[in-house]
Amino acid sequence: MVRISIVAVATTVLAACGSASFGAGLRDVAAACRSSEDIVGTFVMSYELGADGEQYRIQTGPNVTQQQADRINACIAAGGPQVASTAPAPVTIATPEPTVPAPTPAPAPTPAPVETAAGSLPLPTQYVLQAGDAELWASLTNAQQRRALLFLESGSTIRSSLATD
Repeated sequence: MVRISIVAVATTVLAACGSASFGAGLRDVAAACRSSEDIVGTFVMSYELGADGEQYRIQTGPNVTQQQADRINACIAAGGPQVASTAPAPVTIATPEPTVPAPTPAPAPTPAPVETAAGSLPLPTQYVLQAGDAELWASLTNAQQRRALLFLESGSTIRSSLATD
């Protein structure tokens, strides 16, 4: 445990003693507690760094009584002065939402019409056909019949022209 003791005058020492690394947060709490308790005088301030963390302790001095030191120490232990707020509760002012209308989504594009009418090309009997090709040919659209002709010209079949790539 590290223990550092400083003899100080309460009116100025709590704001001026030590560097920022010397328990600056607790030093500020101790200064606020001393001020809230309205204690002026010379006292001993101890800063302890132990396994349970850092602590400031105010000890009696030539003109600070044990009771005054105990009041400051209780305030430090509580985390600082507990000032009862006499201010009214904060008022929340609602910020109006913008009145910009939400954008209207664009209509979905209309898909290209799908050709569903049976094709009008004659059955290509000049090529070798398979069983059922005449019925299949009659059910194909013009676009499918033109594709099938390209397949037949290269030695393939009508059915293979319908397979997706």
